[in-house]
Amino acid sequence: MTEENEKQGSSEKRGVFKLPKAGYPYFGQAIGILMFDTKTAVTNDLNVPAKLQEFTRIPGDVGNATSFNFPVQYKLMRGLQVNDIVCTQPTTETEHKIAELAKEMEREGVRAIATTCGLMSWFQPVMAEAVDIPVFASSLLQVPVVSRVMGKNKKVGIITVDAEFLTQENLSRVGIDESIPHIVYGLERSGLFVSEIEPAERLKALEGVLVPTATKMVKDNPEVAAIVYECTLLPPTSAAVQEATGLPVFDVITLIKWAYSAVVQKKFDGFM
Repeated sequence: MTEENEKQGSSEKRGVFKLPKAGYPYFGQAIGILMFDTKTAVTNDLNVPAKLQEFTRIPGDVGNATSFNFPVQYKLMRGLQVNDIVCTQPTTETEHKIAELAKEMEREGVRAIATTCGLMSWFQPVMAEAVDIPVFASSLLQVPVVSRVMGKNKKVGIITVDAEFLTQENLSRVGIDESIPHIVYGLERSGLFVSEIEPAERLKALEGVLVPTATKMVKDNPEVAAIVYECTLLPPTSAAVQEATGLPVFDVITLIKWAYSAVVQKKFDGFM
């Protein structure tokens, strides 16, 4: 072993998982999550109610840290408007800003990066190229895998916040093309932006939208064998939708839990 190799071996860990590169005084946050700064990022272009910033991030929502049984770290995407991302053609400037935010999270020591919007699928390639750690930009990344495990004659039912903005380019950037049987149902934002502070009321409102939508999708398309949520506001309803349809339901929470299990492997504890 050369002197240079010895020096590197003594000061760096193998692979990409290193201590925070910028000397931050906090550790152990394995998953970094980029999220909208809803107090400043809401515009009238999407007809979103002005009180969006007040809606409650209930358990199951990716923006509620208790949705996970491991540490997560949030970073607000300051300077970006919702319609910079929720649009049919994000700009290269937006792509650059998001790549820089991903780099910031990597420097802070996270082992994988996720987001709080499934339409961030557009930015999967640019984020993945910007950092050395895994990027899980959208729950839609699960669709190709789900399709494979369910069989070639079955479809994946994708439920999205608004079908207008889930373009073919959004899908192709996470590996979804014509070779993967799928169908898209849009909620057209109905009932998603209710601003009740009471968590039970918000959950009731969400289930009131999702359960009928999912059951109609399955009834109209009996070849649908699994459901994948695009929107990160929807996972609180996953259990209710599964009970109503009898199908597997995949969402951003299942994605992030899978990511965590890969980037924080633990030794097995048992006996023979």
